[in-house]
Amino acid sequence: MRGWSVVAVPCLVLAACGAAGSDGTIDFGATEGGALGGSTGALEEGEDDGSSTGMADADDSILVPLSVSSEDVSGPCTALEDGERVLAIGSNAEAWLAVDTEEGTVIRTFGVRGERGFTVSTPSPVLAAVALDGDAGAFSTLDGLFTVQGPRVDLLAWPADPQSIVGLCGDLSVDGDGRVLADDVFTRDLGQWWRWNAPEGVSGPSAVMSMQPGACADRSGAGYVLQGETVWSVRSEFVESLPAFGPASAAVGHDAFGLATIVGGALHVGAPHGVPSMFSFEAGPATGLAADDDTLYVLVSGRVYAMRDGEFVELTSDGASLDADLLHGAGAGGVVLESPEGICFRGPQDPIELHGVRPASRRRVPDLDVTIIAETTALQATLDGAPVPLDVGPDGSKRFVTEGLEEGWHTFEVSHDGSRRVADFAVERLTPATWAEDIVPLVEEHCSGAGCHGPDAAPERPDLHTYATWVDLAETVRTRVAVTADMPPSGVTDWGVEDTLVVLGWLDAGLPGGE
Repeated sequence: MRGWSVVAVPCLVLAACGAAGSDGTIDFGATEGGALGGSTGALEEGEDDGSSTGMADADDSILVPLSVSSEDVSGPCTALEDGERVLAIGSNAEAWLAVDTEEGTVIRTFGVRGERGFTVSTPSPVLAAVALDGDAGAFSTLDGLFTVQGPRVDLLAWPADPQSIVGLCGDLSVDGDGRVLADDVFTRDLGQWWRWNAPEGVSGPSAVMSMQPGACADRSGAGYVLQGETVWSVRSEFVESLPAFGPASAAVGHDAFGLATIVGGALHVGAPHGVPSMFSFEAGPATGLAADDDTLYVLVSGRVYAMRDGEFVELTSDGASLDADLLHGAGAGGVVLESPEGICFRGPQDPIELHGVRPASRRRVPDLDVTIIAETTALQATLDGAPVPLDVGPDGSKRFVTEGLEEGWHTFEVSHDGSRRVADFAVERLTPATWAEDIVPLVEEHCSGAGCHGPDAAPERPDLHTYATWVDLAETVRTRVAVTADMPPSGVTDWGVEDTLVVLGWLDAGLPGGE
């Protein structure tokens, strides 16, 4: 089945595009950006739909008392101007604050070291936004979907009505890293937009994908969508509900603790496919969740609790409980608190900013160039557990540069006494697929059945066991696999989006043969 299918990429103005051309647009005729392919997104026979995890009994909840240890935190605050709202929080706790005007929206940024002096004005109101690293991010308006890098704002081709966009995550300028939440979930890869095919009877998700700041998915590729009170795990191959974590009023996912939800004022936290641990709070019902690099934050009757490795501490400022109405996930080792009066960053006295790498991010380049901002010079850094040197710049910032990282997950960590930042990131698909190593196994698994494309296939069916046939039919294969999405036929063989991307990447690379 296909958990995702390709949708059309429109012209820069949302009008009819021509046939496939050098601009990468494709005319899909009557589909006009609708879902293509036959998958319902349902689970395969024998797969776990989450129902076997069971619900934790309320009597089994662990009480978090008022007398837990405290941890004093500090940081800057800024008042919200009349009509100003929090639009997004970045991976270094950069807050995008927005004021809607008759002309559009004015965005200013505020960070762990105060006002950043970066503003953007949009021609129409901002509907959704994601803040990333520094002044990078993306936002949507009635006019379309835009990426931001410093003062530069670029329009990004988008296959549907931009008014339907309600959430963004990840870097939309990097294939495979970003996702858009609209009437369905969309992701972009190999220059195409892919649309999640929701299960039968399930409408498109209606709440933002919940991960640590800016991220879309954990290491397994799962992102979490809160639709009504139901929590869904959305992966490239299928989607499943997680009944043990609902009915939820809030949800956040993270590799460090799994999945956390609020159910009836109690905290459910644990591995997504296990039985969650339940925590209730003597201070009152839990009402909000957020996460940074490795910590879960819980809002309870204005108090803020931090959970690390299953242990809770209450965050305080000058010994007093914090007072907040909302929490926002942040990096820099802390959390952003929101109240009607304004927002405050609360974290270590000397927070660490990482520029050039984000937690839970995907990248398609083997190089790493990280700039670290902290007041202290006594910083220690490691890459995959091995110490690495830091160069000090004229402005006091530190920098680490390396080349030739291998494909797979890596961990960059930097710390000093009192503060620590961790960024797990993946380097994906550096080397294009080859016929011998990648395509032949797919042919043998998916194209060799009776009545398919084996050596003994009927005359009207091409023999896809030969490299020459693939070369001759390359554009036909591209169309059938990705555009019409009817090959392999849905329900005949399990062909997922990852297989599709392997084939498309191989075609784009010129059909390398390999050994």
